[in-house]
Amino acid sequence: MESAQRGESQKNAGSTQTTPEASKQTNTSSPEGVAAAKPEGNFVSNHHVLLGDSVESICTTTRGATCEITFKFGGVVKSLGIKTVNQAGSASWTWTPVSIGLTPGSWEITATAALNSAQAVSVDPMKLEVGQ
Repeated sequence: MESAQRGESQKNAGSTQTTPEASKQTNTSSPEGVAAAKPEGNFVSNHHVLLGDSVESICTTTRGATCEITFKFGGVVKSLGIKTVNQAGSASWTWTPVSIGLTPGSWEITATAALNSAQAVSVDPMKLEVGQ
């Protein structure tokens, strides 16, 4: 009996099984198993623009995440809309302040990345100064 228990004990000690759930939780090569990284990039290509100027914005974060860049002035919030980050890890927009409803003023710029239930936010240290 003792030798049977010892044999069973050795058999269990050498046996390791990985369930699909366990491997999913530790798999960082796929967007399914990772959280959105804090967004970075050129949230605006120029911080001093006129209403009709063309502006480029880039959000760099975890591939497969979504990214949104918003602008806030007073109680008004405007957005470039949500884009899915490509395989290279970025999403980009080309736009004009007037096309998204910005008015002259000093707009706070925020980028928000989301993946699964995780969310990461970055605020540009400089404001977007929009002139006429």
